[in-house]
Amino acid sequence: MEGTIAIWGQETFVWGPKEIGFVMLLAGLTQILVQGVLLRVLLKYQNETTIIRSGYVSLILGFFIIPFSNLYFIPIAVILLCYGIGVSNPCLNSLISKNANPESRGLAMGSAYSSQAAARFLGQPLAGLMFLYLGKNYHFYFDVIFLSLLAIFYFFINLNRTKTL
Repeated sequence: MEGTIAIWGQETFVWGPKEIGFVMLLAGLTQILVQGVLLRVLLKYQNETTIIRSGYVSLILGFFIIPFSNLYFIPIAVILLCYGIGVSNPCLNSLISKNANPESRGLAMGSAYSSQAAARFLGQPLAGLMFLYLGKNYHFYFDVIFLSLLAIFYFFINLNRTKTL
């Protein structure tokens, strides 16, 4: 989102640096609240897996809302996206460190961070190309479809795992 929101906002709402700055301010403050306050509270009542699921649902909803947004729905979409990112990444990293073999924990964490960096490195240019050649909303559609397919895949893996237990 960070890589294309400025040009998307300019293209959709004729936003300039000031308006984009307000969106980024909202995103930053939301991330601070989510990771600094809300995540700590959620972890007292829910496990990481449940929180990750809520984060993925929030990401899907946020990416889905943006292309259909007016000025009133953009803050909702940004908050949903920041919640999704803000709870999913720390909980995923926590689960990886807890479930990795102690001898290979460094390798597991390094691989996870490398994968996240590669996704950001490859995702931004891909989103830019979609924006340029397909239209301003297609990278959001792609995100919704991709995350939805991951959710379906996860559901079937867990369904099979439950049947074998």
